[in-house]
Amino acid sequence: MEKERLRKAKENWDVLNRIINYISLIVILIIVVYSLSMLITQYLSSGAITVGQWLVELEWPLPYFAKPISYLSVALVVFWFSYLELKKDYYLQLDPIKRRICFLLALIFAFVSLYETFYNFMVWNALITSDAIRGFIIIDAQNLPYPNPKIPWNLPFATKLFSSIAAMSLYSLYFFHKHEKKRAVD
Repeated sequence: MEKERLRKAKENWDVLNRIINYISLIVILIIVVYSLSMLITQYLSSGAITVGQWLVELEWPLPYFAKPISYLSVALVVFWFSYLELKKDYYLQLDPIKRRICFLLALIFAFVSLYETFYNFMVWNALITSDAIRGFIIIDAQNLPYPNPKIPWNLPFATKLFSSIAAMSLYSLYFFHKHEKKRAVD
């Protein structure tokens, strides 16, 4: 009786994760298609692009509500959470070396994305402070001409994107560690 209840609860959890996974994937695809279409439009009209600018300038569905980069960030994290939950059994069946490689890759991604997030926040803060000294503040239009000066990155876009990657990597570390401990106990 108890096993049947647990099996049914797992099935319901899997169905919920699958629905969440598909919805977040659809949101991600819509935003990526929108972003690529805006990139092409901007490049054809001006010959230059700023990576992520379109996802920060638009506010949807109401002014001052939220920006596509915010929706993209949340959708990425939710997608990754639900994906790992759906692939839990596959992960547990991997041999120990492959599981350790997954853990190592998650650690590398966490380090790099946290570094980039902190770096972007420091640069963004410096640019906002510089603007404030000159008497105006434009938070969302801060661009960073790095790594390629010809193709700058919008700082709010880069910061939210790397923050999402950091959250995904940190959750992956937690997920892998939790299941390694569970395997050790079993």
